[in-house]
Amino acid sequence: INNFCNSQWKFLAPVFTDSEIVYPLHTSCPLPFPVYKEEPGEGAYSSLVKGEIHASHWKTIRRQPENTAASRSNVPVAIKKITKQHEATDKWVQVEVAALELVRSLHHPHLINFLTSYRVAGCHYLIFDWANGGNLGQFWKTHTPYNLPEQVQVALLSHRESITWAIEQMAGLAAGLDKLHREDEHGVHCRHGDLKPANIVRSTTDDDLKFKSHGRLLITDMGIANVNDKATHLGWRSGDVKATIRYESPEFLSRLNPDSPTSRAYDIWSMGCTMLEFIIWLLYGPTQVDVFNASFPGTTFFSSNIAESILNSAVQHWVDHMQRGPLSEDATHCISEALRDILNFILKRVLIQDVRPELEKLNVR
Repeated sequence: INNFCNSQWKFLAPVFTDSEIVYPLHTSCPLPFPVYKEEPGEGAYSSLVKGEIHASHWKTIRRQPENTAASRSNVPVAIKKITKQHEATDKWVQVEVAALELVRSLHHPHLINFLTSYRVAGCHYLIFDWANGGNLGQFWKTHTPYNLPEQVQVALLSHRESITWAIEQMAGLAAGLDKLHREDEHGVHCRHGDLKPANIVRSTTDDDLKFKSHGRLLITDMGIANVNDKATHLGWRSGDVKATIRYESPEFLSRLNPDSPTSRAYDIWSMGCTMLEFIIWLLYGPTQVDVFNASFPGTTFFSSNIAESILNSAVQHWVDHMQRGPLSEDATHCISEALRDILNFILKRVLIQDVRPELEKLNVR
């Protein structure tokens, strides 16, 4: 009997499906990953593994017919292992999985596809579609929007094509974020909480993409997300997982509770910061993105004296330079009116202070 009990596990590798969210697994249970490779680098709370699920161990209602080549192939996936373990870990994972379950139901082309998750030996693992192009920050470092004298790499697209691609992707990311923020048919909506270039990944596997070399951008990493079952302007949650300081919004510092989580306005501010960096990459290339980020190290995009200016002085300097030069109101000097309009929209409608935390204080009083 003992021999049977010990030997049976080799036949009990789980078959994951998109109808289940969490699979609790025995420590002796084999995992159906023919490929399992640790990726370099590790976050504060998680690490990433590139893997493949055996074709016979992933079932989905969207699965292709059995006679196609795709259905007989292993499924490339990203496996996120939660590395920080303490009494609050289970709660964090529950929140992230709830957010990912919402993302999965939205089927949005600019939100990463969550497949399933499992738990074994007290550790949590989340499984996603594999995005083969790295994250947006890495892309900016390794690609140039056009052939620049100081860059050794060759542009894969013309400057006009790069701008067109970037605008399409910015619109797609904004639409994906809007989808998260809006209530679904069950009254559920979500806030991301840590939008930044490192949490936007790139996939080039879709053959229908117009600019396949650059791929599609997708919002990922819902580790600080909050899910609500009704619409609120200030639906905060408490928690120990912290967002990236650089992309914090100004109203976050004036919240009543220091441990309050992020609002939807926070996400919008973070997206505006990312889009501003995107525009700098488009206009000046990888080297100048590094120069821009080095111009205000360890601090936020907003000013320490918001009464005088909403933007950090270094950020404002770059904005002024763009508005006087390549994105000037003078059509003879402006390289892209569409990009200029996006910059103006970011400055007038996105990178602005949300006054609702101040109104909350008045209501409390």
